[in-house]
Amino acid sequence: MPFFKANRKNRDLLSLEQNPQNNLASIRSILRFSVRDIEQKLEKIECAYFGVCKQDQLKMLTSWANGLRKVMESSHATVISSSDQMDDLMKKVSDPAHRFGVDAFEVNRVKEVYRRTLDTVPHKFQSLVKDIESVVLKTAMYCLSFYDMDEHELHYLDTGFNYETQIRTIRDTIKENVNNITNSVGKFKSGAFITSDLSPEVKELARKANCLHAPFLLLVPAAVQNIHCACAALVTWIKTDESYSVFITHDVAELEGRKKELEKAAQARHEKYHHLLFRLKHLQCECEKLSTDLHRLSDRDSELIVEEEFLINQSNDMQVEIENKEYRRDELIKNASNIHPEVMFEKYSELCEELRDLKSRLPVTKRRLNAVQYKIAWIREKKKELDVEEKKLHEVEKEMKELTDAKTEEEVEQKHVTTLLEKARKIHSLKASPDVVQKIFHGMPVTTNKSRLPGQCSKNDPFEKACQVVAQHIEGDGGRLYRSLPFFPYRGSSMVDEDIRVVTAAASRKTSQQVSLLLLDRWRRHHTRARIEDLKQTLKKIHRNDVIAIINHQLHPPRPPTPTEEVIPDFLDESLIPYWKEIEKYDQLKAAKKITV
Repeated sequence: MPFFKANRKNRDLLSLEQNPQNNLASIRSILRFSVRDIEQKLEKIECAYFGVCKQDQLKMLTSWANGLRKVMESSHATVISSSDQMDDLMKKVSDPAHRFGVDAFEVNRVKEVYRRTLDTVPHKFQSLVKDIESVVLKTAMYCLSFYDMDEHELHYLDTGFNYETQIRTIRDTIKENVNNITNSVGKFKSGAFITSDLSPEVKELARKANCLHAPFLLLVPAAVQNIHCACAALVTWIKTDESYSVFITHDVAELEGRKKELEKAAQARHEKYHHLLFRLKHLQCECEKLSTDLHRLSDRDSELIVEEEFLINQSNDMQVEIENKEYRRDELIKNASNIHPEVMFEKYSELCEELRDLKSRLPVTKRRLNAVQYKIAWIREKKKELDVEEKKLHEVEKEMKELTDAKTEEEVEQKHVTTLLEKARKIHSLKASPDVVQKIFHGMPVTTNKSRLPGQCSKNDPFEKACQVVAQHIEGDGGRLYRSLPFFPYRGSSMVDEDIRVVTAAASRKTSQQVSLLLLDRWRRHHTRARIEDLKQTLKKIHRNDVIAIINHQLHPPRPPTPTEEVIPDFLDESLIPYWKEIEKYDQLKAAKKITV
């Protein structure tokens, strides 16, 4: 009854191999059911080995260990770590010539446990190992990350990278646990099976059951633990794949938000850059204008400084002279009684005349000095203004440099975010699309090979070359060519006319050459068996043999003629060489029957 029940439970896994599923959710459900089926089979093997339910297995293992210890003590054995030691012990206790102080029941029970252990491990676990390998194969087939870790790239998606790393770790864990089942039996047979090689859970079980002296009793519990670990790893894989789609969805939303932020920042930076550029040009014009004015006034500035110094000295001299003459006049008035009146009057009149002249000329000199100083101050103000404008110019240039550096960094980040967003969207579409499950089942490529798409092939690709030649020389016959081209799957005339209308409307501002190339690319996408011969046959059908000739010339250009080296005999005199060439030419024409004698 259990055998048929197990087969019935495997029916879903068989259906997964025979029929394609609708979505990944149903596949994950089947894989979970298969893992539960393996765990149920494992529980049956475990119960069949111990003979009791799971709650009493520790007591049974302890009872076996105590019985084995009694048998080992009677034969003076301390530890049994190999099959040879166990075989020797069985021979000793089975030898009628020796007497042991052990009950025959204990001896028979040890023999039965040993036989049951060897029958169980690894033979009864082989079917479970095959089931695990089948589930791993199906899980690896459908629960994909769609992320390439092997290619060296700067832009890697954390979620995809972590999931792919986790997948590899899980597969290594499953492989290690499956291999441990057969390796432990091999170690026991070779005498190298020790408890330190066991997992912490099995070591704890050995400590509780007090069976460290007989590691072979732990072969089945260790194998059971390995199967449990492998199943737990499979369940983790399935759960991680289920949450992977959710994380990718969050990544797409987060990256889209970050992209919008970067676009807004780029727009603000663009506006600020143009504002700074306007200020920069304005300041450059102002600085250039001020520099030109100051350069033009540089000679005049020197003259004004000299003139200012001269006028200052002149004004000071005049002021001193006025003071001297006023002092002399005052002294002359004080001493008028001692001087002859006529002399007094003459000197007084002369001093007054000179004072009037000096006082009339002093304001003129001061006005000239003020005018010169005003001009000098104006020039100095212009210099200060130039310094201020140059300082502003340097600040704007510095700000523009910082903005340019920030622009470069943000462009790098924007490119990084755009690349990650494309990857995340691609992974999300692949994980959410039911077509991917169908393609995986039928062994079809899941992703598109972009390097083979029309218009994206290498320029040296013959088909790409032929399409370029046709688009360049077909002129106004692009629509007629598209209507005459073959399609597989078949496309009716109305669909073909609709294709031409869509392409023509979308490329209304493009040249006829570009429109023809777009039509050819569309034909190559719809016609899954597109070949150069189909293109040539259609060109022949619409009487465009001239284009076929150009295609053949481009794809198979004629070899350049190899020049034949003319051999002139050594015995021939140099003066006769021109006549020798004429004779050879005559012989060639005669051989070609182009002349008759």
